[in-house]
Amino acid sequence: MGQGASSRKMAGETNRILVAGLYNSGKTTLMERLTGHSVAPRTGHPFEGAKYGNMMLTGWDLGGRDIMRPLYRYFFPMTDAIIYVMDSHERDQFHLDHAKMQLQRLVEEEELEGRPLLVLANKQDLSAAMTCLELRQHLDLGQVERERAVEILPLSLVTEQGLPEVVDWLERQQMQKEFQTRVVQPVQKAVPPSVSSACSRLLSTLKLAFRPVRKKLTMKS
Repeated sequence: MGQGASSRKMAGETNRILVAGLYNSGKTTLMERLTGHSVAPRTGHPFEGAKYGNMMLTGWDLGGRDIMRPLYRYFFPMTDAIIYVMDSHERDQFHLDHAKMQLQRLVEEEELEGRPLLVLANKQDLSAAMTCLELRQHLDLGQVERERAVEILPLSLVTEQGLPEVVDWLERQQMQKEFQTRVVQPVQKAVPPSVSSACSRLLSTLKLAFRPVRKKLTMKS
C-alpha cells in the first residue's frame, strides 16, 4: 500500500496504540506496514515504532520475563487502545492457551481498563489458518467485551488483506479521542458532577446497545 498503509492524514491529539502479541505473531511487520518505516523489535521489552499520522504505535512482545512486567505499567496510563496480534496458523493448544492467558493479563491491568481492543487474526494467507470465529472462541472474547469494545478482523500482512480495515479502526480511535478531548471533557468540566455522571452512564448504555450490531459487522468466519 505504498509508504505506510494510507495516505490519509489524521489530525488532532496524539493517540497511543499498544500493539501486543506473542513472538512471531506479526506485530513488527504490522507496524512497518502502517508506518512505512523499519521497526527494531526488542524481545520481552516495549519498543517504539514510527508515528502514523498523529498516532504512536508501541510494540510489546508478550511472554517475556515477568521481572520486566512492572516496567510495562509505565506505558499503560498513556495507552488509548490495544491491538492484539494473533498467529492464526498456530493451532497448538499450548500456544493458544498461552496467548489467551497473556491477553487476559493485559486487559486485567487497571491502567488499561475500558480501552478498546482490536484482535487481528494474522496469517490468513495460509491454508490452515483459523477463522475469526475460532480465535474468538479460543480467546474467550465474549468475556473480554463485557468491559470494553472488542473487534476481531482477519489479516494477512503478505497479501495485505484486512489492512485497510485496520486503518479504518485506527482512524475511528483517533476520532473518538478527539471527540473525548474537544467535546466530552469540556462539557464534564462545565456541568455539575451529577449531570456529568448521568451523561457518562447514557454513553455507556448506548455503547452496550450498539455492541451486538458492531459484532455482527466485524465477525467474519
